Amino acid sequence: MAFANLDGVILGKDCPKIITPITPRTLEELERQALELGGQKLEDYKGRELAYDTNGLEGSKPTFISDIVEWRIDCYEHALDPSAITHAAAILRSRTPLPILATFRTTPEGGEKDLATGQYIRLLTTLANSGSVAGIDVELSRGREVIATILHAAHSAGSSVVASVHDFKATPSTQSIVDTLTAMEDSGADIAKFVCMPKDAGDTLALMQATWQASQKLNIPIITAAMGPTGTISRVAGSLFGSSATFATVGDASAPGQVPASVLKPILTTIEKWAEEA
Repeated sequence: MAFANLDGVILGKDCPKIITPITPRTLEELERQALELGGQKLEDYKGRELAYDTNGLEGSKPTFISDIVEWRIDCYEHALDPSAITHAAAILRSRTPLPILATFRTTPEGGEKDLATGQYIRLLTTLANSGSVAGIDVELSRGREVIATILHAAHSAGSSVVASVHDFKATPSTQSIVDTLTAMEDSGADIAKFVCMPKDAGDTLALMQATWQASQKLNIPIITAAMGPTGTISRVAGSLFGSSATFATVGDASAPGQVPASVLKPILTTIEKWAEEA
């Protein structure tokens, strides 16, 4: 599995990266949610503060637990206005040092709004050209030509592209998931992301099996997750099967089953430590 660089944060290397979604509806909410990403405290599952010793620095505390911020553009009140989105992206860039992954999640994949193909291309290429974002999420369902157009704009601006699929209804077979992740690599994307809704633990196991198989085959980083309570283990231990990042919350969740970043970070660090020593 190769690496992908989002403004200095390397996916596919070392501990899995924590991506935290923000879902602001207004510019004021965007600024507030960006500021909330800083100054987080590590907590256990009961909300008790933990000492921060991940890097052997006794007593020190992180300014940021999250590694990347995902901006869910579809939640924004001016989501269909490229000019307003470009302005908001610049504001967000000035409010956080974290790399920004820009995502317009459409209605068929669990988002709040939909866009015609031309609007979708124009919005995401404008964002890529703005220079404010480190990554652009593009839904695989949009097709190879759309992905290629956005990919060209993103790469010209030094940004990465995440090809994604979100299935809120079911979990496909292991082979189907592997095939989908392979299609993402074939599209030219820098990162492949697949998220599904399990009906039981067997579905979550199928996703993790697919993640492992794909990670042994593909040359780009993979991000996978099973949603809801049944899929929580995939968010916590996905790195053991080849997932390079996980989504965790600071504030409201953007998908079912997301764990607070303050709780998830010490768990990921512990898993990574013991996996290295095993």
